[in-house]
Amino acid sequence: MCRHDDNALRVWDEGKDEYEAILGHKGTITKVAVASDGCFAGSASKDGTVRLWSLSSYKCVEVFEVTPDWDFDFCISQDMKFIITGSEKAEVWEMKLQNNTWKKQQFKPSYTFNCNTSVDVVAIDAGANRVAACNTSGGVYAFNIQTKQTTKKLQPGLTKPRVGLGYMVAFAEDGQNVVGSNGLRITVWTVNAGSWGYTSLHTLNLDFCARSIQLTGHGETLRCYVCGNSDDMETKNRGKAVVVGSSSTGWPIVPDALMHKHTFEGHQGGVRCVIVGEDGKTVVSGSDDMTVRKFVLARTGGDV
Repeated sequence: MCRHDDNALRVWDEGKDEYEAILGHKGTITKVAVASDGCFAGSASKDGTVRLWSLSSYKCVEVFEVTPDWDFDFCISQDMKFIITGSEKAEVWEMKLQNNTWKKQQFKPSYTFNCNTSVDVVAIDAGANRVAACNTSGGVYAFNIQTKQTTKKLQPGLTKPRVGLGYMVAFAEDGQNVVGSNGLRITVWTVNAGSWGYTSLHTLNLDFCARSIQLTGHGETLRCYVCGNSDDMETKNRGKAVVVGSSSTGWPIVPDALMHKHTFEGHQGGVRCVIVGEDGKTVVSGSDDMTVRKFVLARTGGDV
């Protein structure tokens, strides 16, 4: 699934050239997310809404009114019980299953969290316990949506990204670690034992432009994937997608010299989005050349 300039979503079945166009938004679509069950997807738009879609009927099943003309972020919990939106504040929408489809429990967010300034990106952990949000100044906040515990600011925060890059945050599956980036540097925080808060573990500088960050596995198999493309100021490298993964020895992220970098070539334009599949075996990238490409990762031992 991907967004398109005509305010429509495109959905492909793997191995087929045909796609299904989903219409409904009245403004540019800024983000798309597919629920973990593969049955529903969400999309955010500059028309000020997040729409939830059924991927069996390709119909809109719910609309969330957020902020018009705002390039806001959102995410969906794995159990589909929460949708988190980030605009002026981080907002939590509680969901309920009704007639085999998901509906919001009320017409406004169940509760909100103040992050000092407007929110740029949001993330939720796999257990739907913790939410992380990064504001437009690079401040990263974490809060517990089950207990509605006081928001905690993670230190150090992220420095302002350069033009063309943006902030990113992601959780490990167990919610014990958070990773954030401004596109050129990664910071990892871990939860404090016995208290509600996080401590900085490691910072790593990148020599390419990060477009997405993911944490897969858990415990000693925990792996960090940083996905992006070569510096988009260098035209000759614009068609390359880069994936960096740590060794599978757990946290903290290993030093630069031990990072495994893998470059995938094929795009004819700048790479704007890169994501690693949940199985850790595939990479999908979207480009200004109007194509989405799928790459297969080969493994030797524990490395890619």
